[in-house]
Amino acid sequence: SFLLHQRRMRGTATKMAQTGDGNLNIQEGVFTTCEPDDNFWTVHGDSIELRPIEGYGVARNVTIKVKNLPIAYFPYFRFPIDDSRQSGFLVPTLGQDSDGGVDIGLSYYFNLAPEYDATYTPRSIWKRGLLHEGEFRYLTPKTSNIIAGTFLAEDDEYDDRLVIDASRPDDVDRQNRWLTYVKHRGRSGRWASSINYTSVSDIDYLHDLGALTGLESGIGQTRGSGNSAALARTGSVTYTGIGWQSRLEMLSFQQLSQTQPEQYQTLPRLTISRNQKLGGFSVVGLIQASEFDKDSERNTSQPIVGSRIATDVDIKYPLRNSWGFLTPALRIVHRNYHLDDASTISRNSASITTTSASLDAGVVFERQTQISSRHLLQTLEPRIFYLHTADKFQDDLPLF
Repeated sequence: SFLLHQRRMRGTATKMAQTGDGNLNIQEGVFTTCEPDDNFWTVHGDSIELRPIEGYGVARNVTIKVKNLPIAYFPYFRFPIDDSRQSGFLVPTLGQDSDGGVDIGLSYYFNLAPEYDATYTPRSIWKRGLLHEGEFRYLTPKTSNIIAGTFLAEDDEYDDRLVIDASRPDDVDRQNRWLTYVKHRGRSGRWASSINYTSVSDIDYLHDLGALTGLESGIGQTRGSGNSAALARTGSVTYTGIGWQSRLEMLSFQQLSQTQPEQYQTLPRLTISRNQKLGGFSVVGLIQASEFDKDSERNTSQPIVGSRIATDVDIKYPLRNSWGFLTPALRIVHRNYHLDDASTISRNSASITTTSASLDAGVVFERQTQISSRHLLQTLEPRIFYLHTADKFQDDLPLF
């Protein structure tokens, strides 16, 4: 038996030999990186050579087993044995559910260049077919980029028709299913950019097949839950100055429900904010202009769309010393609406100003005390917070 601590690898063999250059030759060997007494996956090979200095191993006549179940055979198999970037197979995945059956995935990592790489994962889903997954990552000195996608040809278990003839059980309209994902993060001086885009072939994709296999947690991120869940698609450009910031962004959704109306898209929104100290006052100001749209094809009535300009000013005067604090604050929010297709409400424009006043106060009492010869500092910190916001009628306006 052998155990390589730094590489978290252990296994057994009928014969082993270590060469002068530090390589380990294994005959009829079995190895894994799972925790002791938990051989979730194992690699069995007639001949295995581990090359610690180079960070990878090679094996011949290899069988990969998950839960002692053979899932793949390779005449030649190269795999990484440390954290350095090496082309090779990654740890296989195994799952099971009542809809798809046994789900087995085996990822191969391509170390193409220092600034970009790729991963390909074939997933065998017993009841559905073979799902192909791919991810490409690309780095520049100022950006980080990911392009990923999946494709399953003619899913044996999925038919998205709303009406199916029960007298013809063999009449199945098998659907091609896919997922597309793009993620971008960039920064150059005071400028920053961001894109997060996900699209799926049908509303049931994430429920049936999930996101990509262990590659990117942001894939398939939804807003809402149940019937209101939707895939968010965002893009933004931000400029940060000294004490102020401007941001231009766009937001849209792919609805994951056939019964709920489309959510509002923000195309676009411009926000300018500033944080300023004026004497003892702390002033935070924001002006925001937004254009809201909604797809009318899935709505029974013409949706109310339009624009909104909002101004938000928050003024605080914090007073603080060693024994307490007092912070009076005043906030003024002004919103101006211009609405289109507003025949179902009483007004197609509105101007609303809402004020809020608050007072946050507290004192700190301290004393030295002693319990069982231990010297302690005891504190008592009573605090009071009061908030009053003016009531303005706006129930007839849309919830953008």
